[in-house]
Amino acid sequence: MQSGYPTLSIFKQGDLMVIANVGDSRVVLGTASDNAITLSSSSST
Repeated sequence: MQSGYPTLSIFKQGDLMVIANVGDSRVVLGTASDNAITLSSSSST
């Protein structure tokens, strides 16, 4: 079994948002309404 640490980084300045993720983590942007936007995707190897 391999183990590690997933990492998420989010940088926001004004209208610009830069998102990076490594590992088995996902980024989801929540909104004031009931809509959520998935900002990352999964890939399988």
